[in-house]
Amino acid sequence: MQYLKTGRLRLHSTLLVFLVFILRIEAQQNVLDQKVSIIFEDVSVTEALKQLGAKTGYFFNYTNSAIATDSRISKSYRREQLETIIKAIWGNGTILLQVSGRTIDIQSARNTSTQQKGTISGRVTDNFNQPVPFASVILKNTAFGASTNENGFFSFTAPAGSYTIATSVIGYEDVELKVNITSNQTVSVSLIIIEKSEQLDEVKVYADSKKVELEQSAKAVVVVETKVAKQQSADLGAVLSQIQGVNVQRGGGLGSNTRFSLNGLTDDQIRYYIDGVPLEL
Repeated sequence: MQYLKTGRLRLHSTLLVFLVFILRIEAQQNVLDQKVSIIFEDVSVTEALKQLGAKTGYFFNYTNSAIATDSRISKSYRREQLETIIKAIWGNGTILLQVSGRTIDIQSARNTSTQQKGTISGRVTDNFNQPVPFASVILKNTAFGASTNENGFFSFTAPAGSYTIATSVIGYEDVELKVNITSNQTVSVSLIIIEKSEQLDEVKVYADSKKVELEQSAKAVVVVETKVAKQQSADLGAVLSQIQGVNVQRGGGLGSNTRFSLNGLTDDQIRYYIDGVPLEL
């Protein structure tokens, strides 16, 4: 009975691994089968792959020596399979495409058996140990690289050798690090980037005064400066009497009852407001 249980567990594990393998193949094929519309106007193979990457959101890994650097491309595609467009751009024999996250590896079929490659993986964080998503991580002077995921992790393959790995993202200082990639081995790196601190120049704000705004408005307005009146023994009647068209009649001396007339209008024909609030006088 124990033997049967062990055999069933092994069978279930085998089926699970096989199912995961099939799902990965299907996911990769779904990426390559997506429909893309794009126009190339007299561009190189490298530039065409950059434009295609910007259009689809995928990063292409390939060896520069494997492409026809003098080839120019002028062609438009409408709802064409991504795999078909890549192979048409490459145009140099049979190629193998492998999808890993947001990265698509392009390998010439004739080189896959002889080229020794290794894997480089790691994480990009800021100086507060927070992940930096969608940062560009590349090997300088090559076309190998990838973008970090939402948790700051990245991984891609490249030929064995010594490189300088560089990462860049808007708002942060660029970081570079020397790495050695060994064939059939995985190199792990940790990249810490620091947010840029930019000091702003002096900021000056200009605005019109309330007096100027009123004078420049479409309203019939006369503005009276009260700064000088505050320094004198003058009441409101004395200040307003300086305005053309305003007549002030007093029942006595300073501070006595005052009667205003405005261009012939008197008493209830005139309305008084303070900060837009009507007064009952």
